[in-house]
Amino acid sequence: MTPADNVQVSYSFNYFPAFVLKGYILRALGTVNTAGQGGVTNYTLEDAPTSYDPIIADLALAQCFEKLLLDYDIWKGRLIYAISS
Repeated sequence: MTPADNVQVSYSFNYFPAFVLKGYILRALGTVNTAGQGGVTNYTLEDAPTSYDPIIADLALAQCFEKLLLDYDIWKGRLIYAISS
């Protein structure tokens, strides 16, 4: 291959189905409700202040990163090791 060669690769898989993302968001909301400023609250996704949105998104994203980094099942059976001859 030369630097002028164009290679396009795509791989699509549903690693975070909607129910998993919803669970992460709800867990993040629970964290904000119990550890947020001003004491314990009981907000739902519908009535949480808009100022909480970035915090909830950040916590949910952190859970996604944690799953990507620590979920060894994604790699199981997909690593190919070079065998010396």
